[in-house]
Amino acid sequence: AVYDWVGQNIKYLPQSKGGMKDWFKDRQGDCGAQAAIFVGLCRNGGVPARFIAGSWAGGFDGWRG
Repeated sequence: AVYDWVGQNIKYLPQSKGGMKDWFKDRQGDCGAQAAIFVGLCRNGGVPARFIAGSWAGGFDGWRG
């Protein structure tokens, strides 16, 4: 339910600035902001969660995401 809420209510905005309060208030943020909001909501609801990010090499241009 939290994942769906973030996907439906937090607009993707590349290279957003600010912090958690700004992203949540403005209902927009980049992928890191969306992940941080998701983790924050889970933790606030008593669901253990942690932020993990990464990328891996491969594909035509050397990166695949």
